[in-house]
Amino acid sequence: MQNLQMLLSAIEYKSRMLAKLYQEEQDKNTYLLNEQGKLQQIIEQQKKIIAALEESNKMLKISNSIENSKDLQSVKLRINEIVRDVDRCIRLLTTTD
Repeated sequence: MQNLQMLLSAIEYKSRMLAKLYQEEQDKNTYLLNEQGKLQQIIEQQKKIIAALEESNKMLKISNSIENSKDLQSVKLRINEIVRDVDRCIRLLTTTD
């Protein structure tokens, strides 16, 4: 009878320990999911910053190429290319709405 009671006590103790470990893992999982969400937001913000910087870089390259270009014909071609890009963007925006 005493062996049975000791066995039950051991099982009860191990069950409590298992429940405690389970709760700790659940807490860790929740923490990691929150961290993942925060990191995803940071990634999205950085992607937006990169896109803006790339666009700014593109505009600087265009302005430098126009500024450095001595040939009027090449400047006109470059301006036409820019206008086509703007028109394409406008079409994309109007078809999306």
